[in-house]
Amino acid sequence: MKPILNHSEILKTAAGLLKENFVDSEFVADGVDNVVCKVKTESGKNLVIKVGLNADADAFVLRKLEGQNIKVPQPLSETKLQQDNRMYPLIIMTYFSGELFKDISIAEKPGYIKEILEEFDKVHLVKSPGGAGNVLDVVGGKNIS
Repeated sequence: MKPILNHSEILKTAAGLLKENFVDSEFVADGVDNVVCKVKTESGKNLVIKVGLNADADAFVLRKLEGQNIKVPQPLSETKLQQDNRMYPLIIMTYFSGELFKDISIAEKPGYIKEILEEFDKVHLVKSPGGAGNVLDVVGGKNIS
């Protein structure tokens, strides 16, 4: 179930966590179970805020990938927002941009494919603790100590 939280509440909570105001924000995804917002801070950082039922699984995976030299966002802060009687995880992470694969010239695509596959190989080498398995399959085991 997607959180039906007020966008201003999401931004206020995230700004409070970072102790920094936002000069720009754009809600870029309002999917079935997540809300995603791109923000720019007063200090010029571009960040992403994600709120939804499995945002904590994203945070868990990103923390497991930290320090592995893998090109993924870095988690910065997280909390939970309440709607009615349900708590929704909120994660703030770094943002990096790039070209869409469809927009890359045909001549350049083989180099990008190789790089993408190398990054996937790195991700598959990282295992989560306690027998949860491959880091991409941790949603069911993320609470195993």
